[in-house]
Amino acid sequence: MPREWHLFARDMAEACEKVQRYCKGMDEHDFFANELVHDAVLRNLTIIGEAASKVPAEIQQQYDEVEWRKIVAFRNVAMHEYFGLDRDIVWDVISRKVPELSASLANIK
Repeated sequence: MPREWHLFARDMAEACEKVQRYCKGMDEHDFFANELVHDAVLRNLTIIGEAASKVPAEIQQQYDEVEWRKIVAFRNVAMHEYFGLDRDIVWDVISRKVPELSASLANIK
């Protein structure tokens, strides 16, 4: 039996919560200086992207405020071209995009 899409949305929300909790009180310098937090956050960002890729297209269209394609694309770069990750983009995702995504996911039923 295939996993229901809303469970993937819940996985995304839980990973967003972890990213925000792990980075609480950190600035960009602190984040990149802390190898343990950096690794844990990148792991959760990849979980967000993998789960996003499992949400059906019709659901993605229904919740078009979520940047589904960009989330999946970030996951692909983080997993397969990690040496190509731009620090500024990573920090923007953590500090701005993840909180926005978290708020959007709260509206998904």
